[in-house]
Amino acid sequence: MRKTLEKIIFTAILASAVALSPKADAQASQIIFTQDTITNSSTRQLISTNADGTNRRVLYDSVTTDGTRARFSPDGKQIALVNASGQMVVLDNSGKELYRFAAGGRSGEDFTWDGNSTLFWGDYTPGIFKTNLPNAPKQIIWTPGFRYFHNPAPNPFNNILASVLHEYGSTNFIYLSDKDGKNLNLTLWNNSPSNYDEQLDLSWVSPTGLLWKNEVVDSLYYYDTATKTKTAYSLHHPLSSIRVSPNDSLVAACGKTTLSIFDTQQLGNAAISTSKKSVVSPLSFAWAADSRHYAVVSSYAYNKCKIIVFDINGQEYAFQNKSDAWIRDIDWNNVPPTNLIPTDVRTDEKTIPQEFKISPVYPNPFNSSTTLQYQLSKDSDISIKVYDVLGREVMDVAEGHQHPGSYNRILDFTKNASGVYFLRSIVNGKVETQELVPMK
Repeated sequence: MRKTLEKIIFTAILASAVALSPKADAQASQIIFTQDTITNSSTRQLISTNADGTNRRVLYDSVTTDGTRARFSPDGKQIALVNASGQMVVLDNSGKELYRFAAGGRSGEDFTWDGNSTLFWGDYTPGIFKTNLPNAPKQIIWTPGFRYFHNPAPNPFNNILASVLHEYGSTNFIYLSDKDGKNLNLTLWNNSPSNYDEQLDLSWVSPTGLLWKNEVVDSLYYYDTATKTKTAYSLHHPLSSIRVSPNDSLVAACGKTTLSIFDTQQLGNAAISTSKKSVVSPLSFAWAADSRHYAVVSSYAYNKCKIIVFDINGQEYAFQNKSDAWIRDIDWNNVPPTNLIPTDVRTDEKTIPQEFKISPVYPNPFNSSTTLQYQLSKDSDISIKVYDVLGREVMDVAEGHQHPGSYNRILDFTKNASGVYFLRSIVNGKVETQELVPMK
């Protein structure tokens, strides 16, 4: 009976597994960040690197000093930012300026891409602006008479636009309209803050779910436009940034000393359970296109920052930081990384394994976690996942292109029930299976 069950599971997993094969990217997996120059903090540049920190170059050397943001368009071919003259600028991914508009995003931060060619932004000049590149100039879509506009958030799933508006000296409002500024008919939230920058990082996580942070009271808010219910979550630390993963499955929240990641399916519940990563003063965060890797800016000393790359299992990867200058913001393009090297991998010639080997996990059975060790003798395409007895994937341990070396992975079953699981590894087409038995 046991052998029959394993055969059924094996067949189900193989049927759902996708064979890995090397693919040539049209462009590299690219990270951009805005950074003060080393000699003058009033001068800011836009820097580009590969996903491992190599190929560092200055894309643009006239970024506004009154803001931080630079953002790739969803197709990774364009970059939006506000220049030192306060103008909204669109570059190609090599740094060549394509478009320039007289009005820039308020404080150089409040702009958002909707699709590959539409850009929304708010400005000190009362209004929410929109441009449809490359043919249309900027257009103001509505001016309801308020003083400040920020965080326009176009819903990627439909024609809804959320925006924060601040009436000077009074109240913040979050409004919904369509993307042409019409049908302005719903106020989601308002209060009387001492700081008009209160509702920030508006992000849609579903066709009806809107997420934002409240900088004054350090809370995360979720509003369901279908049920008209709002839920507040206290993450117990100041929030500097929140970002939703490209596949809308995860949210990352940067706090004072902690990076918290949680599943978007929890939003709307009374409480959420987060996976926490200790990072020294995480200032900014960017998801990779695979929603599995991410980069975070750590301010590890006064006026000194570095970029750290992790995956969602907590594995750190090597990143060649070239400077300690202050890094303001970070973003990652739409090409998944393929050549990241874990920081714990031994790759010198004396320790490179002579053959592929995946060791039995130890201990097994185990309580809440166990360790997997494997060795690669050459560059390999690898997929290691854990499935339950019904053939459902419960853990993505490793996937993508990896270099020769010895690897260690901690398999955390804290949130999984006791029982029988199967670890399936596919390395250059070779398949191996192990049985895992967490006992709590």
